[in-house]
Amino acid sequence: MTSRNIDMTALDETEVHNLAQLPAGVLADLQEEVNNKLAEVRRRRIVLDLVLDYKYNAEAQRLRHNQGKDTGIVRFHDGEYTVTAESKKAVIWDQNGLANLAAEIKEAGQDPGVYIHTEIKHTVRENSYKEWPEEIKQAFNQYRTVRPGKSEYLIMQTPATATQKVA
Repeated sequence: MTSRNIDMTALDETEVHNLAQLPAGVLADLQEEVNNKLAEVRRRRIVLDLVLDYKYNAEAQRLRHNQGKDTGIVRFHDGEYTVTAESKKAVIWDQNGLANLAAEIKEAGQDPGVYIHTEIKHTVRENSYKEWPEEIKQAFNQYRTVRPGKSEYLIMQTPATATQKVA
């Protein structure tokens, strides 16, 4: 790469049509350099996410528990910073159960495709599920598991006025 006197900063400074004139070997080197940097940034992101989860997860879980929920957004302060912790829900559907339920719905003369989205596996769109009448949900609930998904944290500098602080 260095023997060709070009590095990935050229991607910021050079017009696309000029870059397109570069030999394939130079473009291959640029592609490799960018891919290596991207892999490096992804590794750093993983470590940072682990650090944030290690530091803030217990407080976020405590606040969610106090609010009677397993998932969702909570906010608290750490010094001058407000931490927003979001835990999305991960919904897992029992494949055999949904297949059996689809057969029952079909036997009753209805279209199971109204409720069940089938690709490689049976699944139910969560937005659709939320809108169903309770009696329909009840038939599906035995095949549905909800657990907290990966947490995400956003730290923003704000005036420290809250009473909830991280220990």
